[in-house]
Amino acid sequence: VGESDEFFDIQERSKEYIVIINDLKSGKVTMPRSREDKYEYALLKYNEGDSESAEKALTSIKEKLEAKEEYLLALIYLEMENEEKGIDLLKKSIKSDPENRILAYNNPDLSAIRKNPDYKEIFGK
Repeated sequence: VGESDEFFDIQERSKEYIVIINDLKSGKVTMPRSREDKYEYALLKYNEGDSESAEKALTSIKEKLEAKEEYLLALIYLEMENEEKGIDLLKKSIKSDPENRILAYNNPDLSAIRKNPDYKEIFGK
């Protein structure tokens, strides 16, 4: 059963990639379909400096965001200079997964908010 499930997953993923490749060849830009693909796409776009595309990818996720998605969206909002939304999501992501506090504390992208009183509330410094 496990092998056939794995084959089915690979087959379905391959079909998705063929659609994406055909869309790229024809000049269409497609939004990733799966939740994980949307997260990975958003991460890629954030790292490329395209915060708007990154935000669009994450906000297209219909379900409640997971902690890693909240954390990335917080970084995106902070990059877009929406400090209120960014800090609120940062707090939420830390509440969902306390390890995000360590990531945030050591993230140089957050240096701009270190003087914000909410930053001091989050980290106690």
